[in-house]
Amino acid sequence: MSRKQRRPAPPVAQITAGAGPTVTAADGRVYRFGFNTQDAKARLESLVCDHVTLEAVRRKRRLGGADGDEAFAAVQALIDAGHYSTLERGWLTVLHSADGAILFPLALLQEHHPEMTAAQARELFAAEPEQVRAALGRVAPDFFHAVLVQVSRAKGLGPDRAAATARQVMGEPAVRAALAELVEAAGPPATRPAPATG
Repeated sequence: MSRKQRRPAPPVAQITAGAGPTVTAADGRVYRFGFNTQDAKARLESLVCDHVTLEAVRRKRRLGGADGDEAFAAVQALIDAGHYSTLERGWLTVLHSADGAILFPLALLQEHHPEMTAAQARELFAAEPEQVRAALGRVAPDFFHAVLVQVSRAKGLGPDRAAATARQVMGEPAVRAALAELVEAAGPPATRPAPATG
């Protein structure tokens, strides 16, 4: 990567895990996003597992009896096996779903607003989609870079090699496109003009 292609140094607030970008609601309340802290990464994994568990409970109740118990046990076995751990297949699947588009920013919002629920986050995103997307656009690249470094370190890479691997992965066009898609997914879908009738 040439000098011209390098991203500028992150703001001091980000390095120190201080104040993140904000969204101001119509009522004047300010919601602050957290940065790429270990807590935010752990919180996202927990939110993903909680979401999958809730969906499994709903399915269990819908199926009832032994079929419901078996379906619930299968999901719990996947969670226990790490299928929904950070960057694993289940985690990625949830993250790329409509629910994941809420869970990711919710994990960042809960840094400063620990009692915020997914329903409250959806309301904020519906009311202020441009602000939410702008805030996520500032935070998301460094959040996922930090996740990649953490996972690489857990797999035995040294700090320099883990950082280089994360930079390489984050530079891939498909990864940049997926990240842009995740940021765009926050909030309601873009409105489309009604088809012409005639």
